[in-house]
Amino acid sequence: MCSKHLKCNADIDSFIINREQLTLFANWIDRKEENFKYINDIPYKFNLLYRANRDGNTAGQFHAKCDNKGAGSFHILGRTGKLIC
Repeated sequence: MCSKHLKCNADIDSFIINREQLTLFANWIDRKEENFKYINDIPYKFNLLYRANRDGNTAGQFHAKCDNKGAGSFHILGRTGKLIC
């Protein structure tokens, strides 16, 4: 089982997204009810395009990494520890 703060999927390098959340995203894409159908076999590849502490915490760096990449989802972990989606 994946820890909430560890890399859980070889396809995503995230400290704030876990395998259960990836499953939820896959269900949303397929317009399915919230369940854990894909927990062991998520049929989508999720890519981390931008990380502020890796890529630079500027609007320019964000747009350089994220613009023109198609549909996306943004998740921000604030200084207070609150997750913003």
